[in-house]
Amino acid sequence: MKKLKDTTVIFIIVALIASIVRFIYFDEISSSPLRNYHLLKGCDMRKLLHNGLVFGNSGIFSLYSLLIYVFQKPIVIIFVQLSLGVITSLLITYIALKSYGNKIIALIAGFIFAVYAPSLIYEGFLLKESIFLFTATLSLASLFFFDKKHNPLFYFLEGIVLLLPFTIRFSGILWCAIAILYFFLYLYYQDFKFKLTLQNCKSFISRKTTILFLLGVLSTIIFVGSFNYSRGGNYNPLITNYSYVLDIGAVKNAKSVNSEPTVLKSATYAKKDTFLEIYALKLFRVYNVFHAPNNINYNYIYSLAFSKIILLSPLLLAPTVLLGILLIMINYFRKRSKKIFFDQKNSFILILFLISFTIPLCVFLPLGRYKIILLPASIPIATYAILTVFQFLKKKKYLYLILTISAYFLLFYFLKPNTTPERDMDYRLHAIAITNIKQGDKNAIPYALKAYQLKASLRNLTYLSNLLMSNGYFKEANDCLLSQYDKYSNKFDYIMMLSSSCLGCGKVKNAISILNNLQIPIDKTRKFNYFYQFGECYRMIKDKKTALNYYKKAEEYISTKNQKNLLYTGFKKL
Repeated sequence: MKKLKDTTVIFIIVALIASIVRFIYFDEISSSPLRNYHLLKGCDMRKLLHNGLVFGNSGIFSLYSLLIYVFQKPIVIIFVQLSLGVITSLLITYIALKSYGNKIIALIAGFIFAVYAPSLIYEGFLLKESIFLFTATLSLASLFFFDKKHNPLFYFLEGIVLLLPFTIRFSGILWCAIAILYFFLYLYYQDFKFKLTLQNCKSFISRKTTILFLLGVLSTIIFVGSFNYSRGGNYNPLITNYSYVLDIGAVKNAKSVNSEPTVLKSATYAKKDTFLEIYALKLFRVYNVFHAPNNINYNYIYSLAFSKIILLSPLLLAPTVLLGILLIMINYFRKRSKKIFFDQKNSFILILFLISFTIPLCVFLPLGRYKIILLPASIPIATYAILTVFQFLKKKKYLYLILTISAYFLLFYFLKPNTTPERDMDYRLHAIAITNIKQGDKNAIPYALKAYQLKASLRNLTYLSNLLMSNGYFKEANDCLLSQYDKYSNKFDYIMMLSSSCLGCGKVKNAISILNNLQIPIDKTRKFNYFYQFGECYRMIKDKKTALNYYKKAEEYISTKNQKNLLYTGFKKL
């Protein structure tokens, strides 16, 4: 590769673009309900935040948990993640530059990551993906950074860097193993080419640089294993729930995935004898545009967070990546040179990176946020396709140019997703996030209403009704609840909510009649609510004696401070 000059300006431009875009996004998050998503029950980030704040007590070492433990405040952690996004864009620029030696292509690669919507969106949440992507990109870039003139300490640090991804997610272990093997073989190749002899092997193993590299690898494994043992009694540095991975990996055609396999209602499970087939079929889902959501829906968040800026869509990048892979493979089979395996001017190591992370994605579900781990290699490969098109145009190879562009549009057609269905849970969770900023905020009502319109479930109905009543819209809540009476009249929570709306409308006798149709519940909390609600009804019709009797019955089942305060207020109003 000829010496590259004047590349500093490229990195400055990429850094500026990435910083500006992330500053705008951070500003939007800071004044948006999105900043409260870590408080939502059922979201991964709530558990991750908890594990980070009690770092050292979970029994499993995680670099991400350490990050949370150091910075503590969610908004600060998000700022750090966005800052790492800027560094990642520079690393991808460097990878593309070293891969092809073309400064314009390197600039395009850095720009693509800087403005790529999915990666930016996930940087704004308390999820592992941002730092997982950063460590994976750093480990990939370090392979291109190698030079025989490096200080011996570099070899020790390289052993550590190549293992960083698996300290974030178990799915990084395949890449770590392949990267370590590749670097080890590359060191051998530099001195002995393909001459594999016993004497060469002995000489290679005894070298200081080789020993330092292996010490870096072993020190990371020993440190993580020792940490896990000291906190949880397990030396294994690769602690994960393997049965969970295999169970959820057997899911077929999941459109929406929550954190537990038991809630995969929009999916079907494969038979045990067809799991390999199912994994193979999921390969298409890894490289298509659809971002299967779990508790964070990329498509929904994108519609909320980017009113000020337009970012790069996956629909433009995905077919370009596949076109780049196709062109690389054609070029490889055309040359048929064994030197390609250790020549850093080509894309072999990028293909290895894609394979290393594609396999775990096929075993597990290719959720949208997991797919961004492919970006460190897929973006440079996409720029290879762009570079090839420019070369065809420059050399006036118009037939090749037409075939390449036609292939792109064909891939574009097959990869474009069907209409992504809206999920009621996205609107309900956003409404809850709004009320976390200001309790009972009526700005949450449109989102709760939309969730109910998409799915008239009991959860959505009761949440909407409660939100309406907390803002004084008792009649609207009562009308909404009554419309579903035939469907939910045997549900305790529904009846309690309906009786409350009747009380708010002044229909006390209706509330008493509705409550009389209920059997006394067994659960302690529900018993309190049952008797307290009767007490409220009789208090409102000024039957103090009956109200007092019900309040005293409710008093027997107090289990929370809030219940105690409610009952105290009721006694005071008599």
